[in-house]
Amino acid sequence: MNLNQKINLKEFCRRAKEAGCEVIQSGRSRCYAASPREIAVVTTTGAIRIPIENAQRFLWDYQVAVETACKMWNELTLIEKNQLAKEKHMTYGELQQVMYMLKLGGRNEQENR
Repeated sequence: MNLNQKINLKEFCRRAKEAGCEVIQSGRSRCYAASPREIAVVTTTGAIRIPIENAQRFLWDYQVAVETACKMWNELTLIEKNQLAKEKHMTYGELQQVMYMLKLGGRNEQENR
């Protein structure tokens, strides 16, 4: 899934702040904008806007998607897992740790850093 849509994060953050949104910068390639109306997750390659009335449903759907990705990871062979890690420019151990943390729901992420 690569849509090749380029977004200027600095420009997005500036406009979101002007519109009264609270902007949370998360690294150089992602930010979040929140208002009482909606939440936006924006990266340099795309964006998703979630109306506040759909946020609870989005979180549930996202949890299902994460659980599905973890299940699919478990079904891969060791060779496939290593290949995926190479594609992601990670070691197998790093990617294994990411999948483990996803299974835990992201708990203890800061403790492991």
